[in-house]
Amino acid sequence: MSKETKSKQTRKLLYIDPRKVVVPEVRVTSQFEPEILEMFKKSIDDIGILNPIIVAKEGEKFILIDGLHRLEEAIRRRMSKIPAIVIEGGMKEVYLLNLATGVMHGKANPVEVLKVVDYLMNKEGLTVEEICKHTGYSRKYIEELYSITKAIPAVQDELERGRIKLGHAYHISRIAELDLEVDKKEAVQARLLAIAIQYQPTVKQFKEIVDETIRNIEEAKRKPPEPIEKQVRKEVEMGKCHFCEQEYPLKHLTGVVVCMSCYARMFDFIRKEKARKKAAQALASTAVEPSTIDEP
Repeated sequence: MSKETKSKQTRKLLYIDPRKVVVPEVRVTSQFEPEILEMFKKSIDDIGILNPIIVAKEGEKFILIDGLHRLEEAIRRRMSKIPAIVIEGGMKEVYLLNLATGVMHGKANPVEVLKVVDYLMNKEGLTVEEICKHTGYSRKYIEELYSITKAIPAVQDELERGRIKLGHAYHISRIAELDLEVDKKEAVQARLLAIAIQYQPTVKQFKEIVDETIRNIEEAKRKPPEPIEKQVRKEVEMGKCHFCEQEYPLKHLTGVVVCMSCYARMFDFIRKEKARKKAAQALASTAVEPSTIDEP
């Protein structure tokens, strides 16, 4: 008996209670435009749910594979039974079929696809080739998605918010593959992410930015460090305080925001204080010390 025949025999059309269907936390859900969603809801009002949802039966549980919108509308309308194609299988089968049906439906959230691919590769041990074979996604697309999982978390967050495109996220993730200290890689990724968000370059322009960044990093790694004796120690820049007239490092000087009246009083006070100290020093230098020589 072939695997294909066996697979067909394990699929059954049943009517099940929609409230007994478990929806995985991570999954790919078709994206509807608002007007299409309204038309979808109206069609259910008119003719009910004709297209079966797809679920996997694992023990006594039904796990949703495809048909979240239909399931939600059935529960909202308190339907007791809805048609479902039931297959035998666990989470691996659930996610592979979830990806495959996502391809057939068209528009899908790339972050959702990314999370499902990450689960299949890291939890189920599937290869890129196996995922492509069972889902219809291209190898390049899956490899780029998996690469993004290695980038800093903020990249996925901004991709999910729609502030960057999938291409931006992928090119940022290329930095994660470099032979570089973790903190430096994270800093470079954060800087590139800020550029992508602020300036919104095209993916082609952003690729050139990342290419140049990688070239600079590799060039800096090849450049030998200067000998210690040739390294010039930077001199500390100094500045003078306008009040006490002493010199301090610039980082220890600060600007004071005051009105002209208070500034004049403060300046006058410091001037008088300096004059008083000078007078005291002059008086001390002219004072005659008591004689310590005994008279004959």
